[in-house]
Amino acid sequence: MGGPFSVMVSECRSLWDDLRILDLEIRLVAEEDIRLPFFRENALRAALGTSFRTTVCIYSKHYPCQECHLQQICAYFQLFSASRGNMPAGNSSPPYLSFFAPSTPTHVKAGTSVTVYLRLMGTAVSYYPYFYFCLENMSRTGIGLRNENGKRGRFVVDRIYSLSPGAEKRHFFAERFHSIGKRPSATFG
Repeated sequence: MGGPFSVMVSECRSLWDDLRILDLEIRLVAEEDIRLPFFRENALRAALGTSFRTTVCIYSKHYPCQECHLQQICAYFQLFSASRGNMPAGNSSPPYLSFFAPSTPTHVKAGTSVTVYLRLMGTAVSYYPYFYFCLENMSRTGIGLRNENGKRGRFVVDRIYSLSPGAEKRHFFAERFHSIGKRPSATFG
């Protein structure tokens, strides 16, 4: 046996073994009614990206990333910018996936829980603390379509589970003394 094919298989196995993936199941509880557009994932990605930029960027949102002298160390640029220097030409896919559970309705009533899935891949795994902090900030500004008062529906990050390849859930994060309307302290583990 052996030959070039076995070398290629060996290299692929090595690359696969080195690939880091963090799958998270995140339970959100609506504090207010949340109205999601038909394409829910677009709203999720836009809210997450906006929250990420306002959380980590030292400049205003109107300052272009391409002119920033910090882009090589900026978490937002590395994960969200379409012209990331670390991606091959023409590949602007972010190193993460985010989506609602398929059963998520477009109108979520206050007090109802909703499940969001987040898959971080490769270098994005090391940015998990940023994602968590941005979810918390996003919970305060809201998500979805604006209501009659011009506000988006707010929520609480209730629980985060890490999912193993065998679909086993491991408790990753939970709010302590959860109650709608109050922002409790968080516990990890």
